[in-house]
Amino acid sequence: MTVLITRPLAAAKRTEQTFQSAGITTWLAPVLAIIPIPATINPIAYDAIITTSGNGVESFAIHTQNRDLSIFCAGAVSAAIARELGFQSISYPDIPGAKDLITLVKHSSFKRLGYIRGEVVKIDIAEELANIPGMHIDTHITYKTVPTTDWSHETVGLFHAKKVTAITFYSEHSARIILDLLKSHSLLYYTSSITALCLSDAISDIIQMNIWKNIVIGSTSEELAANLLETSVKVG
Repeated sequence: MTVLITRPLAAAKRTEQTFQSAGITTWLAPVLAIIPIPATINPIAYDAIITTSGNGVESFAIHTQNRDLSIFCAGAVSAAIARELGFQSISYPDIPGAKDLITLVKHSSFKRLGYIRGEVVKIDIAEELANIPGMHIDTHITYKTVPTTDWSHETVGLFHAKKVTAITFYSEHSARIILDLLKSHSLLYYTSSITALCLSDAISDIIQMNIWKNIVIGSTSEELAANLLETSVKVG
């Protein structure tokens, strides 16, 4: 059993430890590179932090060892990453996305907020909350993402040798990149014998166009590893 871990490298290494602790062999094949952008952030200046992606959570965690600071996440997926990184006070909307995150922040009691985001965003949370009386938001652009355009010869070789038994899908963005890589390397044929490990229902919806051996959903890496082992036992 070999699980292809597709998260950005730093997160992939943490996930690798989780799966290996469960006795599962792993292979790192990140499909996104996170490029840090220098930023000066003073966490004690804020009542809470707003992030709109797991990458935002990751980039903020680099700037502070304080895990007691309240953090707003865009949904359950990024909230799971925040828990993985040790944050204790995490809020996120039931329906993932910027619109419901904005509503959640609006109804909070926090007034001094730091907004951590990437170089490119669809919706600028700070702009959307700019007119809330008494609320002050500082924007910190801390990273940019670069998609992987090719898999290594060794990674592709694992598919041809039929050694890939599962692939991780940790975000909707990376799910689309993985599908593109499978297509560009003519590997879609192999997905019928591969289990897809998805961190949310929304991610699983994106990959439904493919035939998979199984689609396993879990809210954390630990849960995905346990569900994969349970599914493998049932199938076996």
